[in-house]
Amino acid sequence: MVPLITFLYAFLSILITFANAFVISAVYSTRALRRITNYSLVSLAIADLVVGMVVLPVRICEAQDFRKSQNFSWCQFSLSLTLLSLSASVLNLLIVTVERYFAIILPLSYSSKVTARRNFYAIILVWFVAMFTSFLPFVTLRNMTAKERGREHKICRFADTMSPEYLTFFSAAIVLIPTLFISAAYLKIYRAAVKLRGRLKALQVQRDGNHNIAKALKESKAARTVGIVVGVFYLCWIPFMVAVILSAFVKNLITPVVVLVISVLIYSNSAINPVLYGYLNRDFRLAYKRMFSRISLPSACARVHPRERRRCYELPELSTSSQPGQGIYISDSAL
Repeated sequence: MVPLITFLYAFLSILITFANAFVISAVYSTRALRRITNYSLVSLAIADLVVGMVVLPVRICEAQDFRKSQNFSWCQFSLSLTLLSLSASVLNLLIVTVERYFAIILPLSYSSKVTARRNFYAIILVWFVAMFTSFLPFVTLRNMTAKERGREHKICRFADTMSPEYLTFFSAAIVLIPTLFISAAYLKIYRAAVKLRGRLKALQVQRDGNHNIAKALKESKAARTVGIVVGVFYLCWIPFMVAVILSAFVKNLITPVVVLVISVLIYSNSAINPVLYGYLNRDFRLAYKRMFSRISLPSACARVHPRERRRCYELPELSTSSQPGQGIYISDSAL
């Protein structure tokens, strides 16, 4: 089973690293993507990069050297990295949800309440909270009982390395409460979006016929995009959290095969997000094409006549006509 684990983790590590590096590069190099919502998505991409560049290589080392999984400190570090990825992702999605809530529900307060500076401070706070809570067992909750359980079973598991009290605290404070808030916010956003579409049908106004309605429609599409990202995140991570909580109170409940399936599922989420951005968002899709073109242009333009070579390297810029703070939105072709 070790070769299979190594192959899956290595494949996911490479895929996650390149995919999320593309997201960060796309936002950095494309003016149309430099919006407050997308800055939080960049932070989410960084959390996914942690999975691809740190978490999975650590798990590969653990699979190759069984003695590492028997080391209590190494095991605790490895599992804390997974919790870091989870907490950073949840809290970054919380920031994006708050931004979308103001854009849809409280549009008049958006400009004064949601600023780039506040968004930056929120992202810094997210990473501080994520790192503090994820590595808290190293500071206060590392007790001999857990250490002896880890030595007894000689398996790197949450139930044998971290106390049930800590796992319950983490699940409630970092996962459950933000999840309930995100769900409640998106329920309200969904209702507002339905009312907006009803107004459009009643007034029989084209999207570009009324600037306020057209802008609100784009905001609702941005919320839909982020909502899909949140939904996929839940599908990938809920089985993991259920398994962690159950295994903390019921010994030997989760088999190694189930652990592998759940692990692949949660790590796959880090590779899915960049695909969702490209599929649901026109600006991201165009940015991806532009970046791929830049990679392939040197070899393609080398075959062009020298007089036409400069024109070959010139690429059209993405449109930046959309309003600041609008975030990502679904294009007509993606509906």
